[in-house]
Amino acid sequence: MDITVYLPDEVAQRAKAQNVNLSRVLRDALTTQFAEEDAVSATLEQASTVTLELRTDEGRAYRGRMEATLIGENAATGTAVYLRRSGEVVSYREEDRQYRTVADPASELVVVLPTNAYIAAMDALGIVPEVDLDSGFAAVAPAAGAATTRPRSTGQKLRAVPGDLVEPPVKLLKRLARHGDTTKEDEPTTDAPASAAASEPQTEAEPEASST
Repeated sequence: MDITVYLPDEVAQRAKAQNVNLSRVLRDALTTQFAEEDAVSATLEQASTVTLELRTDEGRAYRGRMEATLIGENAATGTAVYLRRSGEVVSYREEDRQYRTVADPASELVVVLPTNAYIAAMDALGIVPEVDLDSGFAAVAPAAGAATTRPRSTGQKLRAVPGDLVEPPVKLLKRLARHGDTTKEDEPTTDAPASAAASEPQTEAEPEASST
């Protein structure tokens, strides 16, 4: 199949000057992207409802619920790493009652998971990891600037999204009692966590391509 790809003049001139094989670059990029998408889809086929014991910044306990697949664990630190249906990777440490978004799994999980668990987690995400054999089979972070993952949604707290995550029960009951009333009483106060649903990240449009 022949495909015409439109490039900015500066990029096209630079590619021509460096004799870049655009066909190979496009093929390799698409192959890598599709392999990652297939791996993530296969991993999420095992997703189930996961409940986390959490605390707000003010110290209030609540349970967060999400649909996710466990992709790695560190028994020594009590850390678990999950892949959510949104494509977001999160790590959770029960002792801290906190979870955090892992923006760059290939780089960040190197110091979170043992090497074997790290390799398994990368496989679940469709990423080929690097291991330093001279250092005794130790996983290493990708070189700076290496493209290993696509951008993922971010966030620091589990949010109250119906059917996905659960907010503290007292506030939930109050909201249900008002039957969806959206007056100022529903607005979060300084001593309670916000319950606004996380918005979906916007993706940039791909360059236009046409068949010849």
